[in-house]
Amino acid sequence: MFDFLIGVIVGANTRIFLVDAVIEAVVEALIIEALVIRALVIGVFGMLNTVETVSRMNKVGIDIALGA
Repeated sequence: MFDFLIGVIVGANTRIFLVDAVIEAVVEALIIEALVIRALVIGVFGMLNTVETVSRMNKVGIDIALGA
C-alpha cells in the first residue's frame, strides 16, 4: 500500500516537473521570439531611418549643387 502511495506521489511530482519544464520551454521560446521580432522591428526602423537620412543628405546635396 505504501509502495503504491509513494509511486503515486513520485508519479505526480514527475508529471508536475514535466508540465513545468514544458511551460518553461514555451515561455522561453516566446521570449526569444519576442526578442527576434523586436530586433527585426528595430532593424526595419533603422533601415527606414537610414533611407530617410540618405534622402535628406541627397536633397541637401542637390540644394548645395544648385546653390540654394
